[in-house]
Amino acid sequence: MNAGIDFGSSLVKAVWMNDGQFRFSSTADVELEEIAKQLSDEGVKIIHIAGIGYSDAHAEYFRGFEVKTATGDPIENEVRLQADGTRRL
Repeated sequence: MNAGIDFGSSLVKAVWMNDGQFRFSSTADVELEEIAKQLSDEGVKIIHIAGIGYSDAHAEYFRGFEVKTATGDPIENEVRLQADGTRRL
């Protein structure tokens, strides 16, 4: 199972699908460590990273996952990923 995580300048937002329903989590409500635990508990194996706030310091939380990041400009990637996600919804 896959998840998408947006590392913003102040918040981290995650989305994944389980049993046909979207699940969401944010550092507005829980710590980043809890988001990683939620993803693991729900069987997420691959995480797609977007946003300008991701750093090597965050990698420790996600060492049990296959982490994928897009190459190129992070702002352009984020806009493209948001548009793609909106179309899918």
